[in-house]
Amino acid sequence: SEKLPLSLWFGFWGMIIAYFIAVPLGISKALRNGSLFDSVSSVLIFFGFAIPGFVLALSGLYLFCFHFTLLPHSGFNWSEPIKSTLLPLACESAGAFAAMTLFMKNSLLDNLSADYMRTAKAKGVSSPRALYVHALRNSIIPLAASFGQNLGFFLTGSFLIEYTFDIDGIGLLSYDALVHRDFPVFLGLLTISSIVLLIGNIVSDLCVAAVDPRIRFQK
Repeated sequence: SEKLPLSLWFGFWGMIIAYFIAVPLGISKALRNGSLFDSVSSVLIFFGFAIPGFVLALSGLYLFCFHFTLLPHSGFNWSEPIKSTLLPLACESAGAFAAMTLFMKNSLLDNLSADYMRTAKAKGVSSPRALYVHALRNSIIPLAASFGQNLGFFLTGSFLIEYTFDIDGIGLLSYDALVHRDFPVFLGLLTISSIVLLIGNIVSDLCVAAVDPRIRFQK
């Protein structure tokens, strides 16, 4: 209970970044496919996706904490939550952010080239309506299906990131319990993670049902 609020804090903002920034960016990349914006953003996204989070953490510590001394290098201060959140959250969310952006772009490109989109345009449906009502709704279905897994990932956090920045959350607690062979604590955390994953799968089903009109939960 002492470690959970901090993990919930990072998990909440990680989900916000992953969905409310990566999804619009993926849509913009799909609509500007092959442009300079698409190429430059793809390079940056692949760069963030290829480098492990703990390597980004070490590089960020050296650059922003020790060289320029702009951000705190360890711990979390609730009196300055923004400074304490920026660097760990960026390192933790880089991989998921990149993957979701590319996933959104590729899914939307597949739907834009589908037969039903050509049929809709042939029937006189306007381009914005065909995009946002038909193509975008079908493109979000795979992201809605993976919502539960992302929920568990961002809640439990990355223990390497928490260890690097000395963030006293669930990830660091599980790491310390495993290193010191505190099996009751570790099994308790494993149970909590399993429950979160099960709840996340239920939430994923509800999200898919909300997005896909073909799915209805009926008796």
